[in-house]
Amino acid sequence: MADPIDVVVDLSHHNAAVDFPVARRAGLLGIIHKATQGVTFLDKRYESRRGMALGANLLWGAYHFGTGDASGTEQADYFLSKIDANPQTLLALDSERNTTPPKIDMTLSQASDFVTRVHDRAGRWPLFYVSPGWLRNAAGDRSALAKCPLWLTEWGPTAHVPQPWQSWTFWQYANKGNVEGIGVCDRDRFAGDTAALTAFWTGAAAE
Repeated sequence: MADPIDVVVDLSHHNAAVDFPVARRAGLLGIIHKATQGVTFLDKRYESRRGMALGANLLWGAYHFGTGDASGTEQADYFLSKIDANPQTLLALDSERNTTPPKIDMTLSQASDFVTRVHDRAGRWPLFYVSPGWLRNAAGDRSALAKCPLWLTEWGPTAHVPQPWQSWTFWQYANKGNVEGIGVCDRDRFAGDTAALTAFWTGAAAE
């Protein structure tokens, strides 16, 4: 693995104030922003921040927070209908414990259906955001998920890559990082240099 670079953050409406031009001048290169959750929630800050980030010459990505109260296919269709994606929009599925009522976690089967639907419609596999602990407690077939680049979440100095992946593509290593222009936020490393990040983000992962 090439030396990773620490130039990406993931955000949501919980990050109240952002100044993307300042963040870009401070060295930030990419934003992965929450877009949707389940089949009813749309992040109120997604659309405006997409324009702000692109205007600041930042790479833009969208993630969906998966839930267990709707099928993976329905959630994928909802996600794709709301994000105004182009081939340069990074796509991702966030699978973790759901604390929003009715607090039903997405299953491994639903996650597989989600990524397969995104692949069928968008022509590329989305990132799969997951922790080793969540995956360890999830039962089911992982063959579709294994086709997705791994976005590992594990806070601390060491990354433990879960099976069936051999390496991570992005690693959310901290949830209380700090970026000028954004403040406290999730920080993500990319497994490569700046050129590799740009190539991956803007379509090298597409089939």
